[in-house]
Amino acid sequence: MNYQQNQNGMMPMQQQQAPSLKANKMNRSMGFEQLMPLISFVLIVGIFLMTAYALFFNASESVTQRILRKASQVTTLNNNEMLGAAVVQIEDVESLKSENEIQKEIYKDVQNGDFAVVLSNRMIIYREASHQKIYEGNTPSQELNSRNQAQLNTISEAAKTDGIIPQDSTSTPQVLVVTDVAQLQSQNPEFYANVQANDLLVIYAAESKIFVFRPSTNQIVQKGNVTTNITL
Repeated sequence: MNYQQNQNGMMPMQQQQAPSLKANKMNRSMGFEQLMPLISFVLIVGIFLMTAYALFFNASESVTQRILRKASQVTTLNNNEMLGAAVVQIEDVESLKSENEIQKEIYKDVQNGDFAVVLSNRMIIYREASHQKIYEGNTPSQELNSRNQAQLNTISEAAKTDGIIPQDSTSTPQVLVVTDVAQLQSQNPEFYANVQANDLLVIYAAESKIFVFRPSTNQIVQKGNVTTNITL
């Protein structure tokens, strides 16, 4: 204990007390409470800016851009494909399906309001309401071309196997679908005696050959020379 001298002699010197732990905690608490309004203000401003940006982004985004952005989340679309893509909303799917068998197959699961994303090499059907891909594959015209090419390959192989054209022939034939059997038979009863509807009349002009091909059985049912008296 320290002592100091006064006129009455020596007396204990009173020691200075340190601030209590409770007082320190109170000071820190008061400092945090003072920062709370500032923190709340910053959060409110941040939320406002994010909302404003989202509204501006959505307002400035076209339907095509929106659908491409969303479709790219459910399938693979690169930037080059999106630059050349066309987006069409489907309004009468039943009419599309009624046009031909190919479109009936392609649009079988499609609903009105779905979006067709047409690319250079394929088509994607996207349903925005459920954020899902309904179809991805050839467009109707691409599918038709693909099937026609496959049919031509089959016809060519049959013609080569039957000896109608040489094995090394690269000729592309003219192909006509038989729709009116009676009319053809009236023109040439002998040549068209066994012809049926949807048979194919195949003409190889370079080889001067003509024959009837039946796709249902992949068979040649009649053949002859182009000089044969045939009216198409």
